[in-house]
Amino acid sequence: MIQRIRHVYVSFAAAFVMLLGAIVPVRFAAIASTPRVNYLFTNADGTSCERPCLFGIRPGRMGFRTAVQLLAKHPLIYDMDASVCTRVSGFCTFRVRLYGARGAIVAMEAIKDKEFVVQDVYLAFEHTPDSPMLGDFIGALGTDMVMIPHYVDVNNATNTTNPTCCSTSDLDFAVEKLNRFSTHGFTLYYPQQGIEVTDFADFKGANYALTPHSTISGLRVFLPYPVCSATKFYWNHWLGFHTIQEYYAVPATSCNQS
Repeated sequence: MIQRIRHVYVSFAAAFVMLLGAIVPVRFAAIASTPRVNYLFTNADGTSCERPCLFGIRPGRMGFRTAVQLLAKHPLIYDMDASVCTRVSGFCTFRVRLYGARGAIVAMEAIKDKEFVVQDVYLAFEHTPDSPMLGDFIGALGTDMVMIPHYVDVNNATNTTNPTCCSTSDLDFAVEKLNRFSTHGFTLYYPQQGIEVTDFADFKGANYALTPHSTISGLRVFLPYPVCSATKFYWNHWLGFHTIQEYYAVPATSCNQS
């Protein structure tokens, strides 16, 4: 009898170990296959938050104090500046245990109820080998975006009856600026998700191109806005990974005509 019980127990244990061996790799494979970018859009318990959101903070729908409390509970957040964040000042800085990012919450005072409401949440990424890449964000957020050129020839944009973009003068203007400043060349705006992603122009001037490995310099999460309230020209869809010459050869939508 004892031998039978032992045989049943051993068989059960063997089956359990085999089952565990099948489950654990699948579970960890799922975690490993999740793009790290997606962790930015999670609540403190690891569940996905409804966008627009960042670390569970929802701009336009959440008060400043609530946002700070949520941020303090999130396992990816550290080094919150208590001298700033504990004040009802509408501003809070923090660091992220991912990509070496630094962040900030900006809140504006609502006129109606005098309550500070979160307006924007920002992340800034350093230009390092651990920086997030453009391909990561496109893989996580998709291509349903509006593309906004950072540099457009101001004279061409404002001094004509029907301003156009993007022309040879716009390209020359952008290349000249990119040669002088280390900054982004494009903003990828996701109007349905309330997210802006800016690239880092690490290949300056005429050699500049958007690639899957292009470094991301910044991320902003906010309530969506009409695109023409922030720019004069835009491309209303993702144009792909191309050089700056190829981008500026494509006619952009003018806000004067949209």
